Amino acid sequence: MRALKLDRVGGPSEDEVVLSQAKPNPILYGLEASRAAILAMLGLSAFLILVLMFTKGSPLLFLLKLVAVLDLIAFSIFFLAVTLIARGLTFVLTNKAILVRTSRLQLGVPLEEIKSVEIRSYGAEYGSVYLERYSDPLEMIAGKSIELGKQSGSIWLAVPRSKPQLFGFLGFKNFDDFGRIIVDLHNAGRARPM
Repeated sequence: MRALKLDRVGGPSEDEVVLSQAKPNPILYGLEASRAAILAMLGLSAFLILVLMFTKGSPLLFLLKLVAVLDLIAFSIFFLAVTLIARGLTFVLTNKAILVRTSRLQLGVPLEEIKSVEIRSYGAEYGSVYLERYSDPLEMIAGKSIELGKQSGSIWLAVPRSKPQLFGFLGFKNFDDFGRIIVDLHNAGRARPM
């Protein structure tokens, strides 16, 4: 799966119906969206701890402590920003598109452009929905019906390990219903004659 590219979209059309809305849990969204930064910070911290264990009384010691503190401050600011952004997000599923709404912006992808849907659960209540979009219009025309992919695990193991990292609809309740509705609508649209 590749990263999902969302398009800027206008308001809903006359025949568009909202089927589901969800707000993400800001902490879970922040953890999942900043997972790469968390792992990088932990790796750097582990390296600095090893270096600090072997450099006693060195002038380099002060510099290493300063780098560790700056790393922690930078990550904290990044995590706080992502968490605050998540507070203003709403995931909206209509009969024509999947949208991410903020107070100033609406991004989305039409249902017919969805190539695959995968849900990732990291607990009984919360999970994420990851979408892959067709990259070629010809591939989209020849596209087949899709199935719902499922995987469970911890928040760390449940996130896809793709490069570039996938962006999905992260950390919200009723994620499995959200994913199932997307698959059903997509397949119903494929079954309809053009």
